[in-house]
Amino acid sequence: MKAKPCYWAAALTVSLGTAACVQAASTIQFSATSYTFAESAGFATITVQRLSDPSTTVSVDYATADGTATNGLKYTAVSGTLAFGASETNKTIEVPILNNGFVEGTKFFRVILSNPTVGAVLGARTNATVRITDNDVGVQFQFSPYSVTEDTGTVLIGVVRGDDGMLPATVDFATADLSATNGLDYTGATNRLSFAPQERLKLISVPILNNSLKQPNRIFRVTLANPEGASLGFQKTATVTIVDNDQGFQFEFASYTITEDAGAALITVLRGTDDTNSTVTVDVATADVTATNGLDYSGITNTLSFAPGERLKLITVPILNDGIKEPTKNFRVDLSNPTGGAVLGSRTTATITIADNDPGAGFELGSYSVRENAGIIAVTVLRGNDVAFGSITLDYATSNLTATAGQDYQAVSGTLAFEQNETVKTIPIPILWNGSVSNNTSFTVTLSNLSGGATLGRASTTVNILDARGLTSRTVAPEFDTALTIRREEGVNLLTWAGGGQLQRADRPTGPWQMLMNATSPYAVQSALPTTFYRVTRPRPVNLYVPSSYDGQTPLPLVILLHGYGFNGVAQENYMQFRPLAEARGFLYCYPESTPDSTGTEFWNATDSCCDFFNTGTDDAGYLRALIDEIGRQFAMDRKRIHLIGWSNGGFMAYRMACQSADIIAGIASLAGMTFLDPGRCAPSEPVNILHIHGTTDANVPYAGGALTTTGQAAQAPANMPAYPSALQTVQYWAGYNGARDPVTDPGPSMDLTADVPGLDTVITRYANSPPSGAVELWTINGGSHGPALSSEFAPRVVDWLLAHPKR
Repeated sequence: MKAKPCYWAAALTVSLGTAACVQAASTIQFSATSYTFAESAGFATITVQRLSDPSTTVSVDYATADGTATNGLKYTAVSGTLAFGASETNKTIEVPILNNGFVEGTKFFRVILSNPTVGAVLGARTNATVRITDNDVGVQFQFSPYSVTEDTGTVLIGVVRGDDGMLPATVDFATADLSATNGLDYTGATNRLSFAPQERLKLISVPILNNSLKQPNRIFRVTLANPEGASLGFQKTATVTIVDNDQGFQFEFASYTITEDAGAALITVLRGTDDTNSTVTVDVATADVTATNGLDYSGITNTLSFAPGERLKLITVPILNDGIKEPTKNFRVDLSNPTGGAVLGSRTTATITIADNDPGAGFELGSYSVRENAGIIAVTVLRGNDVAFGSITLDYATSNLTATAGQDYQAVSGTLAFEQNETVKTIPIPILWNGSVSNNTSFTVTLSNLSGGATLGRASTTVNILDARGLTSRTVAPEFDTALTIRREEGVNLLTWAGGGQLQRADRPTGPWQMLMNATSPYAVQSALPTTFYRVTRPRPVNLYVPSSYDGQTPLPLVILLHGYGFNGVAQENYMQFRPLAEARGFLYCYPESTPDSTGTEFWNATDSCCDFFNTGTDDAGYLRALIDEIGRQFAMDRKRIHLIGWSNGGFMAYRMACQSADIIAGIASLAGMTFLDPGRCAPSEPVNILHIHGTTDANVPYAGGALTTTGQAAQAPANMPAYPSALQTVQYWAGYNGARDPVTDPGPSMDLTADVPGLDTVITRYANSPPSGAVELWTINGGSHGPALSSEFAPRVVDWLLAHPKR
């Protein structure tokens, strides 16, 4: 006969060196202390576990008991005995759930275990609470706020009835003025709606009246009253905002940034969307600010003529490139003198910033950081990239600050010699680790005695030696395999590689390495030098900002900023300015780069709508996940507080990450970027906190949804790009994914997120009931454009919302 297994009891009796074996009893308990089921579920299935000895036959009694849920109204009481046979470890209790048509909220009842047989004991979970969520919304508006442009023709307002109504029902519907006027802005309606049995939705069409006057957004209210055969739900009133579409002549953006070697600045002028049936004109002229006409750019004075139906003009301002190192400069472009009855809009002035691309001969960075046990640090010196200098030399030398030469680092000095057209040199500096460094120390490296007619750029840099507890910044990139190959074809060396890294060459395997800026795989090399070496840098490295509060022990949140289409990480940070908050709030922060397409435009392969226009198939979702993994490997990172912030194409990318990597992403904030239109394209494995921010006058990614066209920032988009949802649909989809419900909208604007819309401009819509880690909010910027001038309130509002919504 097979012996029963013996389990050691918590306390062992020891006598004469022999431990006594105690036979453990079966422990019976519920698998959880609470369960939740929808009123329409039919049955509540509750699991009872058997732990410890599984080899005997035991049983336990069960019975239901009323809480706020009543037997016969919300559920049908059950009782009985569960018998566990040999090797059986789980049993289920099924309790019928009764579906009714009353609006009554969540109710609960209890299930209780008792009377275990001999050989069994009750565990800790002998009582379980079963919650029944109500699915009876009554008769109410489908959405609380509606927003339409004044040229939309009509607005369709949905009235929904709960899913249990078996009898006919009626309700009164009426409109009322707020800031909109019946007969001028819309045509009012009063009606009585009749629902047949099982009918769930009625759509009311309210005409919207279009005019050609530039005026603020206007609002009217719709109300439900006097229900018969049903009760009213929570949303008894709804507001409809009529968004003015008569913006007049204005610039698409208030500011543009270009490098001085761009050749020209392309500036977009938009015409109002209403009065487009006549020919109108507007004057445009440039004006110096810190940039000088004839030296930094070629000024223009022109009259733009818009034909009937034409809504967009591009202004080309030539940018003059020089070989002189100088500060960033800017000039202004102004609109004036509209004709033909047209008016000026809000953005009549645009500022164009010209970023200098002439570093001179100087250090690549103003500071470097290295751990005390790194062994060596290589400091990079660059020479100007505009003028093809001949051979030049310059001296370098280290000097102490708080670090001591011979103790913390090895002093070096010498002369760097750049051959003709050579652009990169490195200075290797040994770092000494003696185990005595308890605080961060630093020294400087200085350049002097430049020869050959070059200009001295950044002449000094600081090297910070960090102990194991601190690091202000670190270049981070995910691991990858370049698969670099070189083969000979028809007298040419053909280099191919994968992974998106940048090709570099050197005459020796130890360097110095020269970046081949325009090299893409495959790359043909005709050099006959047999000793030329090539390598591929790690793809898209990120400079991770580490706040001074980082101690290497306390996990910090991670915030990643994703740039828009045609932008880069630095430009996006300059626009949104989250880095000061990384220091003040204490989180790890980075703004990675995407990859350029065949036109040289940087893009994220986010959704089917945006913005892999040339079907490269770049795995940006995999890259970002690998980047997060690498940061978590190198730093103490709070894995429940990983957040993404994206603008435009970056916002689309943030949504893709929420869809594909919900297991690691706590929350996202998207400004003017939508999710997938097809809900089936997104299957998050768990809830993600969602903050969607969108301007109602966004011309590039409209608030009401649509598809990218061949104008504006998406000038390379094919004509048949898939559509994306509206801002409201986006948050509704994510409320569905997360299981959030009961959207509520504040009665008026409560935030001032933009500087180009006067006063409070942002209305909040939030889902009042959402699961842990599944908050959903919509911040609607009334009058906000695609790239609004952000106020000082924007960055802290967004960051604080994300940090307040961790993964739980």
